[in-house]
Amino acid sequence: MSCIRLLRRWIRWQIPACLFLIGPIAGADPLVVADLPAPSTDPFGECVDCRTSWDPAIGNPGFNGALRDLVVFDDGSGPALYAAGFFTQAGSTVVNRVARWDGSEWSPLVGPNGVGIGGSNEVAALAVFDDGHGPALYAAGNFLTAGGISVNRIAKWDGHEWSALAGPEGVGLNNIAYALAVYDDGGGPALYVGGRFTIAGGIAVGRVARWDGQEWSALFTLGGVGVNDTVHCMVVHDPGNGESLYIGGNFTFAGSVQTQYVARWNGAAWFPLWQSGEWGTNGVVSSLHVHDDGSGEALYAGGSFTAAGGASSANRVAKWKNGIWSALGTGIQGAGSPRVLSLHSFDDGNGSALYAAGLFDTAGGVPAENIAKWDGASWIPLGDPEDAAVSGGSISVVQTYDDGDGPALYIGGGFTSAAGRPANHIARWRVCPPPSDECDWDQIIPGVGGGVVSWVSALQAFEDGNSPSLYAGGLFQQAGGVQASSLARWDGVEWKPVGAGLGGATQPVVYALQLHNSGSDTALYVGGQFATAGGQPATGIARWDASEWASLDDASGLIFHTVYSMASATNSDQPLLYAAGEVTRLGIGNIGVAAWDGETWTPLTGPQGIGPAGHFIRALAILGSDLYAAGEFTTIDGVVVNRIARWDGHAWSALTGPEGMGLDGPAFAMAVFDDGSGPALYVGGSFTTAGSIPAKGVARWDGSHWSALADVCAAGVAGGHVRSLAVHDDGTGPALYLGGSFTHVGGRTVNRIARWDGHRWSPLISPAEFRGTNDWVLALASWGPTLIAGGDFTHAGGVPAGRIAAWNCSYPANPCPADLNDDGSLDFFDLALFVALFQAQDPAADFNNDGLFNFFDFRDYLLAFNAGCP
Repeated sequence: MSCIRLLRRWIRWQIPACLFLIGPIAGADPLVVADLPAPSTDPFGECVDCRTSWDPAIGNPGFNGALRDLVVFDDGSGPALYAAGFFTQAGSTVVNRVARWDGSEWSPLVGPNGVGIGGSNEVAALAVFDDGHGPALYAAGNFLTAGGISVNRIAKWDGHEWSALAGPEGVGLNNIAYALAVYDDGGGPALYVGGRFTIAGGIAVGRVARWDGQEWSALFTLGGVGVNDTVHCMVVHDPGNGESLYIGGNFTFAGSVQTQYVARWNGAAWFPLWQSGEWGTNGVVSSLHVHDDGSGEALYAGGSFTAAGGASSANRVAKWKNGIWSALGTGIQGAGSPRVLSLHSFDDGNGSALYAAGLFDTAGGVPAENIAKWDGASWIPLGDPEDAAVSGGSISVVQTYDDGDGPALYIGGGFTSAAGRPANHIARWRVCPPPSDECDWDQIIPGVGGGVVSWVSALQAFEDGNSPSLYAGGLFQQAGGVQASSLARWDGVEWKPVGAGLGGATQPVVYALQLHNSGSDTALYVGGQFATAGGQPATGIARWDASEWASLDDASGLIFHTVYSMASATNSDQPLLYAAGEVTRLGIGNIGVAAWDGETWTPLTGPQGIGPAGHFIRALAILGSDLYAAGEFTTIDGVVVNRIARWDGHAWSALTGPEGMGLDGPAFAMAVFDDGSGPALYVGGSFTTAGSIPAKGVARWDGSHWSALADVCAAGVAGGHVRSLAVHDDGTGPALYLGGSFTHVGGRTVNRIARWDGHRWSPLISPAEFRGTNDWVLALASWGPTLIAGGDFTHAGGVPAGRIAAWNCSYPANPCPADLNDDGSLDFFDLALFVALFQAQDPAADFNNDGLFNFFDFRDYLLAFNAGCP
């Protein structure tokens, strides 16, 4: 009879005996233990102790959805900028469609009944209004709840809690609201609301309504109620004969008066903005704003129209003054359906100017993507032409706010970049007093500078004399808004360039970073595909000593077309740096890998003098005194090796053990890790067997044998392959971390990154149960107590991260040791997992920590189970 069958028979007798001796298990159903099936991930959970979170500090937070409005409001703690839109997160903070920016961080509007705005729709407008109880923030849109209470599309925030606008006849609106404005029609200030609704507080209003703080009322005339179509914008303006409320939108009639998309309400009647037989505009008005260009205040309109009154070439923006419409130069133009969605006045130090934003390509014939400045005579883009673009979507709102460093212009919308830098739906244009010309975009990111613009494929910590720094390489030109060609340095606070960076005829790429001491001092070696470093010729590989770049060119005749991996050997009399990839020499062809002794390159070729055939080496690692190379090749120096080989200083050989030779698929990463049984080589890639051992995507070589990384659930990766490996100590001892495109490891959902402690697999889970990243992890590195991940992802642990993120983990004492699947409750699945762990003699089943697996472990586990969770 097998040992497992004997163990199962013993378990059948012992568990009921233990249950009988201990008594009923708290909260448990009667237990019958039969032959247990093979472990699976569903009942056994994730077996994860670490439940901390991803830190987006070196990523790019921003918003996770479009922004629709911005307003400044003081809730008693000082003026702050409030944002509203479709988003649910600001940075890594859950805010639910409305958020507060105090100049350093975003915070939610949390009341006794909930956070922010409920539902899945937008907040379209914000305004500040005092209904007699002090100034408060009002939000309108298409939502039904705010702070957990029913409000019906409009709500009030008093700085502490949300409340509904409820009058005698009902609560809120019956359809979406787009615009808010405060106007005194002679009866005292009131909040005016415009949109698509036809009922407010239970009364018919016709798409525009008045809230006086107690009840709703309609804008009624003998000709009708409200307007005949949607209202998009509102503003109060005094043209010289008293203040009136001006509204714009899709409507053509206000009351019974023909108005054509824009109208004036004086508190008693509607009036068109009529000129020379022409009413209003010939298209939708989306924005209204009052601005003084030096000749006195005037009303400005923006939208999708091309004519306004007698101004037949107004082109999406026009000025109304003294009963006359006029164009602003040749206006706004662009492909598709250009439009102006926001108008705003701002003084950048050169005098107040009108800023127009929306969706367009040019302003006055000048390239200006989505935002431009009108100085009273001409249109001006924001910044140099190559840096003036705000792209990835339209701008919906422009607002001024002083965060303590002087007034700045804030923009929000659906865009994702400003001046080529990541800016997820919000950006800031800084004030520059004359004669400064250093205005620039930056991102609103608490205490950090943002992520990188494109993927990160190499990471390395380096004590470079300035500070403990993290170096990131890949395919990018900017990091945190800083120009950094393919390589950047993070000093813990901000991104900085590395000298003049890397260059070449095509886009330079960094694939490998390696620290190496050639005998004098430690420097950072950079490998990839580039032609210059610091402006000097350096093909494929270069040296950075924290102050200047140096080439590694010599007279060997080797050409480093692309370097994919490097390794440093310093445990001998002659320190060597190994570099591998597409390395050739005239007359020989592909060498594959070479060694640098500080002055000269030496190709690593054996008796036949040739490199890997047909494919490149993708990874290097050193185990003991031997160099290992892995990739897609099947032979090297004429020796059949099957994608991985060992160099002993003289010749290449295959990794052949009792189980067979090499790998059956490409390998992309290697690392040396000691799981407690001695250092071994770990290999990751897209293979399914190592030797003849099933080892999908990851395998262990101990110098003579292949083995899989398997725990009680399963072995190997699924849903993709492994692209990076790194050893990191989070405070509980070293562990091996994997990154790549895979979604599962060991039967568990991990999403592209996972941890192997030598016995079990675990995902990297944040408190919100988000696992891993949303796209490929191409690089991993240990930076002090922090694990850094880089790749092509935009979210890590459910929070925005611009292709680079930090994982900080702590392992608090387990308050419920019997909860083996860490789901917060004790049930049959915890018992089943304990039995499976016991069968496998996993250390987690040695419950009394005596080094033995026997009845006393069952006794102590069941005592802990019966004690329950706190």
